[in-house]
Amino acid sequence: MPIDPKIPQALLQKIKPLEKELLQCVKTLDFNNAKKIVFKLQNLLKPKGITSRLAKDKNILYEVALEVGKYEFAISGCKGNRQIVSSSSRMYLEATAILAICYIRKGNLDIANKFYFELINKINNIKSDSKRREFQKKITLRIEDEIALFLLKSSNFQLEIDKIHNQAIYLIQNCTEEQIYELAGQSIPDRALKMFVENQKQLLRLIPPKDKKALPKPIKQRDIPKLGKRFTSAVKRVIWKALCNPNSEIYKAWSEGLSIVHDKKWISIAVINALMKFSIGLPMIAASIIALAVRFGVDVFCETFAPEDIMELR
Repeated sequence: MPIDPKIPQALLQKIKPLEKELLQCVKTLDFNNAKKIVFKLQNLLKPKGITSRLAKDKNILYEVALEVGKYEFAISGCKGNRQIVSSSSRMYLEATAILAICYIRKGNLDIANKFYFELINKINNIKSDSKRREFQKKITLRIEDEIALFLLKSSNFQLEIDKIHNQAIYLIQNCTEEQIYELAGQSIPDRALKMFVENQKQLLRLIPPKDKKALPKPIKQRDIPKLGKRFTSAVKRVIWKALCNPNSEIYKAWSEGLSIVHDKKWISIAVINALMKFSIGLPMIAASIIALAVRFGVDVFCETFAPEDIMELR
C-alpha cells in the first residue's frame, strides 16, 4: 500500500479540531454528526491522497454506527477500509475488530469468529511484547463482553419497572456487592453460562502460551459469583451509554444528586430501556445493575465502568 504524503501544517490545523469532535461522537452516539464530520474530513484529505488518516477517521464513524445499531453501514464501511490500507496496519486491525463485533451482535458467530481469528493472529505478530499483550487483553475482553451480551438475549421477555425497582431497593438495603453478583449469576440460564465458559476457553487457545499470563484466567462454570460479575460487567457497557452521557437529562440530574432521579425511578427506567434495546430480559440482571449504580453513585459508576471503545485502543 502507498504511504500517505506528509500532511501540511495548514491542513493539520483544519483536520485536528474535526477529529477531536468526531471522537466525541463515540461517547454521545451522535451518528448523524459523525457522518457530517467525516464528509468534511474526506473533502480535505482525499484530494491530497491522504488515505490512511482518512481510513482511521472513517473507522471512528463505523464504531459509532456499530453502537447505534447500524450494523450494515459499519460492515460495508469496514470491509471497504480493509481493502485500502495495509493488512498489517492499525486501521486494518480496528476495522476487523468492528466487523467481528457487528457479526456477534447480528447473531452470526461463525462469521464473527472468522474475523476474530484473523484479528488475533495478526495481533500475535506484533513484535513489541507490551503492545501485543495490551492489545490481546483488551480485544479478548471486548469480544467476551459482546458474547456475554449475545448470550443474554431473549425473544420472549417482560421487564416490569415497579417490580425491578423494588427488587433493586431490596438488594441495596440487604446485600453486599458480592451477594449481588452471585444472585445475578444464579439468574443466568445454565446454557448461557456453559457457552460463555466454552467460548472463553476457545478465545484463550488462540493466544500464544507466553502471552496468556497477561490475561485473566478463564472462569469455571461452577464459580457463579465470578460469572455473575463478568456478565454484569459486560452489561454495564450497554448501561453506561444510557446513564453516563453527559448531555442527557438523567446524567445532569444524577450528578447534581437530585432526589427526583430516585423518586421518579429514572435510573430504573433508563437501565430497563437500555436492556430492552439489546433484548436482555432477565429481571435480576436489571435489578443488580440498578442497585450497583445507585450504590456507587454517578461519579464512581461513570468513571469506573466507562467502556473502552475500539478506537481508544491506540
